[in-house]
Amino acid sequence: MIPLNDLSRNYPFSLEIQEAVTKVVKSGNWIMGPEHDLFEDELALFLDSDSVFGVASGTDSLEIALRAVGCVNGSKIITVGNAGGYAAIAGALIGCEVLYSDVDPLRLVMDPKPLTSLLSAEITAVVVTHLYGNVAPVKAIMDLCKPFNIRVIEDCAQAIGATSEGRAVGTIGDIGTFSFYPTKNLGAIGDAGAIATYDKELAKRIEQLRQYGWGAKYVIDIAGGKNSRLDEIQAAVLRISLRRIDDLNSKRREILKEYANALVGTDISLVTSYSDESAAHLAVLLLPKNIERESFRKKLSDLEIQTAIHYPILDADQVGLPNNDSAWDLPVSRDSANRIVSIPLFPELTSEEVKTICMALASSN
Repeated sequence: MIPLNDLSRNYPFSLEIQEAVTKVVKSGNWIMGPEHDLFEDELALFLDSDSVFGVASGTDSLEIALRAVGCVNGSKIITVGNAGGYAAIAGALIGCEVLYSDVDPLRLVMDPKPLTSLLSAEITAVVVTHLYGNVAPVKAIMDLCKPFNIRVIEDCAQAIGATSEGRAVGTIGDIGTFSFYPTKNLGAIGDAGAIATYDKELAKRIEQLRQYGWGAKYVIDIAGGKNSRLDEIQAAVLRISLRRIDDLNSKRREILKEYANALVGTDISLVTSYSDESAAHLAVLLLPKNIERESFRKKLSDLEIQTAIHYPILDADQVGLPNNDSAWDLPVSRDSANRIVSIPLFPELTSEEVKTICMALASSN
């Protein structure tokens, strides 16, 4: 079976990673030590961001970002409904009321047009997800939010290395949040995350919130703080991977382009962009209405190609998420949720595997 992803294929760097982990273990400095500090500096340089803070996970990065911009129990935030529920989960941890906005039909990222009707002075923050590695129109969304003094948070969990008009995603909005879950383009060997901002006041709050709300050791200055620290082992591994991220993203885009060429002449569209700005995190297809999704997945499975769905249930329909209501006006999100399929995309795919997948795509009508 050609896997959706295979983390075990990263052979050339396994020894380097083993040596880095051993070095950390021997140092006896396992939390927020020199590797952690160097990773923050190197990620800030990579992003061209004033401040970067390592945290324990991508979900923590979203929660801390929301708290940093002033979200408290009862605050209203807006996000999309098709991105796996992560922003909504972070909002729920604070007690926010979550409003859902629809997406554009081409790349399935937040569409500024339907967002406009939801904006008001009652909204504290808008979370913009760069879904599948596609770049959302953050600048246009910020222009809409500015008259209402609404803060814009970029969810870059699937988009590190992506750019918009020459700027790294995560540095366009007020705050950028990142996940380094192992399957991400920049992956740790466990949970890890980061937060970036150019705003000095927000940076101060983020630094306090990730460690109990401390202003000084054992002195809790602000409410809502938590224990969310990036450990030394994860930082050491991420430093190694960060040096390769541009090359790895380029390989992802090359594979996507091959898929796009294979789909020419079919009615299937490729949601994920392979433009130079894209991070190409997932290869997501949008099936036409005359192709039944499970039949399509079975066909690929019979050809030993693994598939998945990112994501099968809208946030607005999740029983365990706040403000869930199937009456939300999300026509594009609802339609696409029933038609999307993810196929294998990771840099270590062999040329033979890519060829096999392309042949399956070309014969899919």
